[in-house]
Amino acid sequence: MGISPHTVEWLRNQGYDSVHLAEEGLQCLLDEEIIHKVRIENRIVLTIEIAHGGYGYPNHGP
Repeated sequence: MGISPHTVEWLRNQGYDSVHLAEEGLQCLLDEEIIHKVRIENRIVLTIEIAHGGYGYPNHGP
């Protein structure tokens, strides 16, 4: 589950460049697709899920 659109709006009002996937019609993307999108756009993911915490670490492996 992602964060609330209200939270994204609050962040935007604070001056942060914030986008909710639903605003772009992308709320049904798979986790892997979301990670691909944020890497391309040089963004971060804010979520309330804890099950996928490993995605936040860059892959510096072989």
